[in-house]
Amino acid sequence: MKMLFGFRGIAVSEPTIYMRWIFLPVIAHWLSWLTGMAGVVLFPVLLTIAQVLILKVYSEAVKPWWWLATLPVTFGCWIYFGPHRYDSAVDPEGYFIRAILIYYIVQCLNSFFLPLVVKENPVPAMIRWFGSVLIAGVCWVIFYYILIRIVPLKTILGYQNWWFGMLLVFPLISLLANALGGLYLIRVRERAHVW
Repeated sequence: MKMLFGFRGIAVSEPTIYMRWIFLPVIAHWLSWLTGMAGVVLFPVLLTIAQVLILKVYSEAVKPWWWLATLPVTFGCWIYFGPHRYDSAVDPEGYFIRAILIYYIVQCLNSFFLPLVVKENPVPAMIRWFGSVLIAGVCWVIFYYILIRIVPLKTILGYQNWWFGMLLVFPLISLLANALGGLYLIRVRERAHVW
């Protein structure tokens, strides 16, 4: 059975994976930053759990809980290279770009764990996941630079606007970037049955 979801020929399960791809990482971000500085430690854990929930609806994933094997990589890289290592007062633009680049680089590395989760056609699934993360990362950086050229970063993240930036502006950028990256995941998946 097919369902129209703004695109021709997307299977019924694909809107679910697409919506989870868009929203669950942002929800992980929100929940982690609502805990204050503990969010630096909590974010990689919640993000990995969000990705397990994404994989649970992925029709080709036979062992979605094996994605938890990426937690040490995500957690270790985020703690070692993450945003707490840089001074946002000295270089606010660089601070956020480094944090975002670290996030997306680690997620690209994690895509190599996908063969643990997907047993049938693991290489195409890994390429789709990697490509989707890469597209989302590039879109995030582009949207971020467009935004800070229109509205100065001090306006978005001034002392009184910190929560506005962290809990509204940056998640909105993430939603747009995830939406574009997710399109690659579901559109290429549609043609993957030919592989």
